[in-house]
Amino acid sequence: MDFISNLPEPILHHIMSMLPDKDAAGTCVLSKSWYLTHSTFPILVFNESRFVKFNDKYNKNNFTTKRKQFYHYVDNTLLQFHIEDLSIQQLKLWLNLNDWIIKSRILPHIDFWIELARQGNVQVLDLTLHGIDNLQLNCIRYCIPSIVAQAKFLVKLSLDGCISLGEKFLSHPIEFSSLKVLNLAHVYFEDKRVFHNLLTSCRCIENINLSSCFGIDSVYIQGLSKLKEVKISGVITEIEIDALSLQSFQFSRGRADISNTIKIDKCTNLKELSLICFNITHQWVLQHYHLFTSIQTLELQYCCMPQRMNFYFPKLKVIKLQNCVRLGNAYIDAARLYQCSFIYCIVSNMLPIVSFVNCSTQLEISVKLSIQGDHFTFDYCKLKKFFLALQCRNISANISLWNIQKDENLLHNSSNHPPLLKHLHLDFLLENEVSFSHVTSLLWSCHPSIITCRLSNRKLIKVLCETLMNGKECFCSSRDIKCWWHDLKDVKITCPSLFDGNEICFDCKTLLEALPPFIRGDATFTFE
Repeated sequence: MDFISNLPEPILHHIMSMLPDKDAAGTCVLSKSWYLTHSTFPILVFNESRFVKFNDKYNKNNFTTKRKQFYHYVDNTLLQFHIEDLSIQQLKLWLNLNDWIIKSRILPHIDFWIELARQGNVQVLDLTLHGIDNLQLNCIRYCIPSIVAQAKFLVKLSLDGCISLGEKFLSHPIEFSSLKVLNLAHVYFEDKRVFHNLLTSCRCIENINLSSCFGIDSVYIQGLSKLKEVKISGVITEIEIDALSLQSFQFSRGRADISNTIKIDKCTNLKELSLICFNITHQWVLQHYHLFTSIQTLELQYCCMPQRMNFYFPKLKVIKLQNCVRLGNAYIDAARLYQCSFIYCIVSNMLPIVSFVNCSTQLEISVKLSIQGDHFTFDYCKLKKFFLALQCRNISANISLWNIQKDENLLHNSSNHPPLLKHLHLDFLLENEVSFSHVTSLLWSCHPSIITCRLSNRKLIKVLCETLMNGKECFCSSRDIKCWWHDLKDVKITCPSLFDGNEICFDCKTLLEALPPFIRGDATFTFE
């Protein structure tokens, strides 16, 4: 017996709201009661691509017919809600605008749909208008009507694509008293003051996302006492935020030749900071140093940084550093830090030395290094110094090498014992570059408890297995530091089964004999 269909309509609507849009739409065919429930479901999603397929454009008549059917479907649905005086919780419109004729026909429909939604007290308006010239400044755009500014029940406004906000938003009153989330992507502002005028009318705003918009090059935010999160990307040269309530700030520069000014020193409750392609100077650090006492998550990607940095983060828990140029040495005092991530693409021997002071024993460090270049000789001594400086045993590393000459350096003469790693995934992108010299040099710089490599990297597996079986001629008998394969008590090798994926144990000899059938998965060498 179907008990769910007999539930009150608000509960059924709540169940439908938890489903993906396509599945929620499919409930209308389950039964008559579900059909009636779907007809009053207040979350309206209209995706043109579900009516008009890509191949339909080659049949002009079919293409035009399906577009008209889509327009009528949206018209009739919204009119039904209007006639029956039903409220609209969400209206999501995803439309494809690929030529001027299509745009000229659909734009009046969009005005009509938005007005009906406003009269239905819409709370979420999500409008996406994509076209082939979507990212161009001079594309034909849909100008948002001023009636949107009167949607006083609106909680979330998302605009993306061939859309513009005109000067009428300067002269007409804006009644966004309930708006909490504002997402604007690829939107064109006809006047720089429009964005500021929008914000001053959104006293309840909590989240602002400004992505690759046109007509605006500076952002000033102040007086928003409930603001929690700001994300800005694109060609924005100047940002200033004065909001004590701000907890998360993310910035990504749109062009490398644009210099940026970011002033967030008054956001003293900031917990998450993410900077991408930003020039971090000593002066900027000193100006914002007091913010570091509250930051819990820090992400720096492709930032230009001073050669030497000292940081004190008493509350920092997570840090991510990715391809930050010029950084030579960094000292980070973070007693609560438990997760750290390094991602670096090394095209020379530049690798930052990062040291943690007072770090927790629970700290886990993830390192991903892509070492590549025009056949330069990589200095594995610097890799060893990098791991030693971290002073952490919970290190998992993923190292890939490409176009690197055979290393014949004097790493084995170093007096420091190689640091211990929890896990190392090793990958040579070119099979012919795998050599005993490379593998040995790499394992002079660190001693992993586990090594994994792709089963398709057969030459690497062969080097590892043959070294473990037979050893190689070495000259470590007179040194304190022995070659990596000495003093191993036991080696366990596992690979996934071709049939069920379960792990199968091998020794070096049987693995070498079984290599041809293996294509996917990793070989795992566990050392004791």
